[in-house]
Amino acid sequence: MLKRVRGILKQPLFHFFFIGALLFALYYLVNPAPNNRETIVINDEQLTRLQLVFEKEWNRKPTEEELKGLLTRYIQQEVYYRKALRMHLDENDEIIRRRLEQKLRFVTNDMANLVEPNAEDLQKFYAANKSRYLEPKKYSFTHIFFSPDKRKNPEEDARRVLKSLPPLPDNNPAEWIKKGDLFPFASEVDSLSAKELDQSMGDGFSAKLDTMPIGKWVGPVVSGYGSHLIFIKEIKVPAEKNFSLIRESLLRDYQYQLQNDYNTRLFNEFRKDYTIEFNVKDPKFDKQLLTKLAAGNE
Repeated sequence: MLKRVRGILKQPLFHFFFIGALLFALYYLVNPAPNNRETIVINDEQLTRLQLVFEKEWNRKPTEEELKGLLTRYIQQEVYYRKALRMHLDENDEIIRRRLEQKLRFVTNDMANLVEPNAEDLQKFYAANKSRYLEPKKYSFTHIFFSPDKRKNPEEDARRVLKSLPPLPDNNPAEWIKKGDLFPFASEVDSLSAKELDQSMGDGFSAKLDTMPIGKWVGPVVSGYGSHLIFIKEIKVPAEKNFSLIRESLLRDYQYQLQNDYNTRLFNEFRKDYTIEFNVKDPKFDKQLLTKLAAGNE
C-alpha cells in the first residue's frame, strides 16, 4: 500500500493538481469569488484595431479564420489581464498588459518545470511522439540537367537522351552528365534529407522521387531549375533515434508540452468567470461572420 502511495506521489498529474490547488487556494483566500461574472465587450473599435494591426504586418486583410484567431487571442489576453489585476500582480510594477499576462504564464510554466519526469514518463512521451524524433529520410542520386535557358524544349530533349542511356551509370559519370547542361550545384547527390532537397531543388521535389523506382534511369523530373533525368541510388527510410541520445531533447519537449497543458487548463478555468458580448454596429463587419466569431468564443 505504501509503495502504491509513493508511486502516486511521483506522478506529474498529481504534482499539477497539488500545486494548482495551492495556487487557487491562495488566490481565492485573498480574492473571494465575485457573485457576478464579468463581461468582456467586443465592439467596432477592438475589431478594427485587430484588423489594422494584422494589415500593417501582413499587407492584407485577415481571412475569416485569421480574424477568429486574432479575436480568440485578444479575449485570452483580456481574461489573463483582468485575472492578473485581481491577483494584484501589477502592484509596484510599471508593466504593460502583455507583461501581466506573461506573469500568469510564468506561474504555470514554473509548475511544469517543477515536475521531473522519470524514465517511464519520458518513454511514454517518446512512444506517443516518435514521428518527431525520427532520423529524416535521406536521398542519394545522380542526375543529368536540362536547362530551359539553353533549350527550346528541355523536357523533350531529356526524353530523347533517356532512350540512349545505359541501364546503369558507368564508371565515368562525367561523360553522360555532358549529355545535359551544366548544373549550378552537384550532379551527384549524397544523403540529402527531404527538407534539404526541397530547399535546393524546389518544394515537392523529394515527393516526386518517392514515387520513382530505385536503380533505374527515370524522368524527366521538373525542379525549380529545369528538367532532370535521375538515377536514384538509395532512399533511406526514416529511422528511430536511440533514446539515450535524445533524452535531453525529450525532457525539454516534455516540459514544454506540460507548460502548454497547464496554461490551457488554467485559461479554461479563468475563462468561466467572463461573458463575451459583441456590440458591433459598423456595417462593414458581416453579421454572419460576427455570429460565427461569437459562437467560436463561447
